[in-house]
Parts: sequence; structure tokens; C-alpha cells
Amino acid sequence: MVCAINAGCKKSRLGLEGDTKVDILDVKCDADMVGLLTQTYGFLPGYHMNKKYWITMLLDGTVSEAKILDFLDMSYDLIDGMFNVDIFILKMSDALV
Repeated sequence: MVCAINAGCKKSRLGLEGDTKVDILDVKCDADMVGLLTQTYGFLPGYHMNKKYWITMLLDGTVSEAKILDFLDMSYDLIDGMFNVDIFILKMSDALV
């Protein structure tokens, strides 16, 4: 999974003040960057994810669209190659023979 979006999460569930709701996006992140990023407003430890590898971004305008897209690209790059589709297809074709 590259990312997860949660529409309408209560701020209090994220450790933020208030009971209003906010949209959030979880992305996989380099473990070395998580601690630094979560010290920046708009970035939180992954909500319902492994907090070592995932961050949550607030989608309330705090994080720029450009940064969101950059983190989506990074998240994709981190999982790219984890699942080799060609090998899976080859194994399935062998099973059919």
C-alpha cells in the first residue's frame, strides 16, 4: 500500500486540540525522516499505521500540495519493486501447465 486517506478524522484522535474533523493522508516514509517530519506542524506519526515507517499529513492546507505530491512519489518509490509481478505471473503460468 502506498497511502491511505481518511476523510473526517477527529483532531482529538490525532493528538490535536479540538473535536472538529480534518482530512488526513498516511504515506509510507523513510524511517530516518519520520522523527524529523513529525516535529513539523502538519505532519504526525502514522494514524493507525506503523509509526516507524508511516506519517500522517493534514489535508487542511497546512501542508502544500507540492509537498503532498512529493511524499506520495517517495511513498511509491519505497514500495516499488517489493512485489515482482513478473515472478507472480510466471509462477501462476507454471501452475496451470
